[in-house]
Amino acid sequence: MKDFDIRESIRGSAENVEIPGNLEPDRIEERLIQADVRYSKDREKNFRRRRNFYIGYAASAAVLLAVCCFALFGGMNQGFVSSNSTKEDKAAIQEEKEVQAEGEQAKASPEKQEQALMAQTEADRPLSEASMAAGETLPKEDAGELYKVAGDYGQVYDAIARAEYYFVVNDAMETVEIREFSKQMESVDALVDMAVSTEAAAEESVNYSTTNLQTEGVDESDIVKTDGSCLYVVSNNQIFILDITKGKPEELTSFSLPTTNASTDIVEIYVDDNRLIIIAEEKETRLREVDYTTEGESANSSGDEQKIPESNNVKAVEKYRTVTSSRTTMYTYSIENPGEPSLLGTVSLDGYYYTSRKIGDMVYLFTDDMISEECNSSTRDDEGWIPFAGGERIAADCIYIPESGSSSLMIASVNVEQPEEVVDNVMIVNNSVDIYVSTEAVYLYHTQWNGSVTTEIAKFSLQDGVINAVGAASVKGRVQDTFAVNESRGMLRILSCSDRTDEGSSLYILDEKLALTGKLEGIAPGETVYAARYLADMAYFVTYRNMDPLFAADLSDPANPVILGELKITGYSDYLHMWTDGKMFGIGYETDPDTGSREGIKLSMFDISDPVNLSVSDSVCITNADYSPALNQYKTVLGDEDANLIGFVVTEYDRAEKNTYLLYQWKDGKLENLLTTEIGENAEAVRGLYAGDYFYIVTHQSVIAFSRTDGYENVGAYVLYK
Repeated sequence: MKDFDIRESIRGSAENVEIPGNLEPDRIEERLIQADVRYSKDREKNFRRRRNFYIGYAASAAVLLAVCCFALFGGMNQGFVSSNSTKEDKAAIQEEKEVQAEGEQAKASPEKQEQALMAQTEADRPLSEASMAAGETLPKEDAGELYKVAGDYGQVYDAIARAEYYFVVNDAMETVEIREFSKQMESVDALVDMAVSTEAAAEESVNYSTTNLQTEGVDESDIVKTDGSCLYVVSNNQIFILDITKGKPEELTSFSLPTTNASTDIVEIYVDDNRLIIIAEEKETRLREVDYTTEGESANSSGDEQKIPESNNVKAVEKYRTVTSSRTTMYTYSIENPGEPSLLGTVSLDGYYYTSRKIGDMVYLFTDDMISEECNSSTRDDEGWIPFAGGERIAADCIYIPESGSSSLMIASVNVEQPEEVVDNVMIVNNSVDIYVSTEAVYLYHTQWNGSVTTEIAKFSLQDGVINAVGAASVKGRVQDTFAVNESRGMLRILSCSDRTDEGSSLYILDEKLALTGKLEGIAPGETVYAARYLADMAYFVTYRNMDPLFAADLSDPANPVILGELKITGYSDYLHMWTDGKMFGIGYETDPDTGSREGIKLSMFDISDPVNLSVSDSVCITNADYSPALNQYKTVLGDEDANLIGFVVTEYDRAEKNTYLLYQWKDGKLENLLTTEIGENAEAVRGLYAGDYFYIVTHQSVIAFSRTDGYENVGAYVLYK
């Protein structure tokens, strides 16, 4: 069953779900009043001005509350005057009537409702309404005990200052960890969702491929994109726009970014709805004045040119040194006319580009930097070490601090319709984290050594560009595979590996607040999780020692996950990809079952239609291949079930490196090769994609076109640069 069919089935079941009691009409007023009290307690917190997304919602909520209160209480008091009422009582009642009359008049006029709301003083209305009307967001919440919102920059400084000893210990532990784990890991995007390989532009089939995604509904940038009529390629630090309507690519235009910074490097791009979004990294080098130091002590820069003689634990230090910092910039272009793209706006964020995601019209930029160096060169009260986002320093109440940390992960949201403005931003001080992004939240996780290995997780919600912490938790073991973390219907599922081989692996299910719901522990002792995929309420994962057990686990009851089936074959899969009709393919290595030695790259098609009885439908071993980028970089994989195409690069190391692109289809129960062609070096920069009747292989040097209707015959190429 395809993902769309699964969603429709779930929707149908949801129609019969009973409305929870806390959402019944008679509970709404009570909950609103409780919310107002809660916000009133926070009234004196320091808010930051943000874009005004919620004015309409605030006004509507105020009107709804006013109408409910009037309906409940207005009729009870109207016209009630006892025989014992004093003149003052009657005057008060008359005044109340006049207020009610004004409310009735305002109710008949939306314009007057809004005027009345805006006329209230900030002290007279709930904090949420006051802040929203001023274009502000609600205050940032703590991420449990893991990350706390800073009260001021001094607290941030102190957390960074405490990190020095941690990194000495962590470096040593990392060395031990590398010896213990032989599997190469990706450190950039530890993300997963329901394992849909390509995201359709609509619910029906489309005639061109998209970037291989980790999360359905969450787009990712890449070095190549297509909209079906053009190819957009990053090459030689330029953008090439090629017309492919006739099959063979023809250049419409090529251009560089409008910057005077010679170190600008184009990283990746998005193409969506007549928008070309270019993400670039720019480095800036400057001279920093330093002073003389004594043993264990630093002096502030004074500008004094007098040289201190080297004696008695005093040594001279260079007066100046070069310092290089990095900035990530998002350039947004209109491509309504692809031959003449026009710049709509730019926005910058301090730090090295880490990754990005696009959800609807909102782009989330992630950058990181070693902030301790900047911090240590300043005094505690100097704000010069605080990074910028959109031209403004990150406010203290948008900075999250752990007990200690030396790096800064910055997250900024930008609406593509307002490409020169930052909607919201936060900075998380940390000691290196991986991320997973769902359509609703971003999860930061990292390995912690404290007697045993644990994974610490923090959740931040993403709502219309607003970023706020939800909670934090920890689980046993460490995340070993980039697709081992997944969110579905608010539940987070994590596959982790223990540092003790006799304990095996574990699967944990956490709820919306990251509270533990269910778990499976002690899976395959002595083996490590090498690959994982989730589909709806099922988890599939591969562990390995000398054989490849593929497990299928049922997660439909979050409190009681159950392993349904296990399949043992030779070799192992490093990458799993959901296919159609109850199939899933894997890319990995074939190995000798006795010695574990590798015998080539292996492509397997698994039958998972019956999770209790898993089987292999077919497999192909490429014996002359030593490596494939598909094992570690999922964006290099083409897996399109609509077009029935599976494509990836393999590398052979002999006297020289040889890279070959392989294209397969699944036909009549067999993996059938459609195309085998040698390509140049830099296999990680190769992408295979299709549009209509043509298939394209894009390398860092050229774009080669093949006819899908004529036996994949080469029909021409465009040379990007020689």
